[in-house]
Amino acid sequence: MIGVGLGDAEVIGQAVKGWFAMNDVTSETSQYSLRSLFVATLVSALFVASIVALKQTSYRSPQQQAFEDVWGLDGSAMEDPDGLFAVNLCGNGILVDDRICAKIVICQEIQKLTIAQAQITDAGVRDVSQLTNLVNLNLNGCSAVTDRSVPFIGKMSGLTELYLSNTGISQDGRDSLRHLLPDCNLHDE
Repeated sequence: MIGVGLGDAEVIGQAVKGWFAMNDVTSETSQYSLRSLFVATLVSALFVASIVALKQTSYRSPQQQAFEDVWGLDGSAMEDPDGLFAVNLCGNGILVDDRICAKIVICQEIQKLTIAQAQITDAGVRDVSQLTNLVNLNLNGCSAVTDRSVPFIGKMSGLTELYLSNTGISQDGRDSLRHLLPDCNLHDE
């Protein structure tokens, strides 16, 4: 965080007085004008420095920050090369089951969700289907997810990528999903 404290202001004030003395600035008007110019320049420099600092840190919305705090995940669980708000619950030491799916809907900003190899059932998929901004869902290895999840997944019209390898969804169920989600790439091998 960039900021100017009282100590900094005293140092800046001394520097301005020293500059005035070195340059023989004695008139009150000249001092006021130069002081105003100096302050404006300082404020501009701090503004630019704060923008640079902001660009160097990744922004997290309050909802994303709350999600990180609740689940105890660091930013690495949410990094995605495509710039999506991604949550990867694989290998984070969290037992992912239907209870987690019921809670995860608090974060409607999630766009990419990986819950592969999890102990979720059709009830968990029903809850996940409430994530309205989801474009990518990975359920690979969730063997308790069956054809009963097809209607829930089929309502997720924003999905563009869906991973269903090693789930309990039959070929008929996958064909139904291809029909319900024609713009979605279904990865099931």
